[in-house]
Amino acid sequence: MAQLYWTKNKYTLNFGAGATTHAEQPIDLNGVATLALFLPAEFNGDVLTLRSADTNDTGITVNAVTGRNTLDSDQALAISTMQDLRITTNTATAAAAVITVVTLGG
Repeated sequence: MAQLYWTKNKYTLNFGAGATTHAEQPIDLNGVATLALFLPAEFNGDVLTLRSADTNDTGITVNAVTGRNTLDSDQALAISTMQDLRITTNTATAAAAVITVVTLGG
């Protein structure tokens, strides 16, 4: 039988004060079609790099704005080919902050 719905999962990524990457293990993206990022003001104006744990993956960049950040079609296609996901920011956080990632599929 064909899949009738897409599973939605929610992940919380914690960035400590002065951090450029989250403390958690990479998010497993097997079966994920796309994702959305929910960002607090701490990341507003930052450039986020979304990449897999593969050492040769340079990732894709997202210009962060406060609130919902939905990937465009090219970014979603790039994400759909990644096995897992780690997020880094180009600016160390001034205070502890949390990124929420919601995935579709998986």
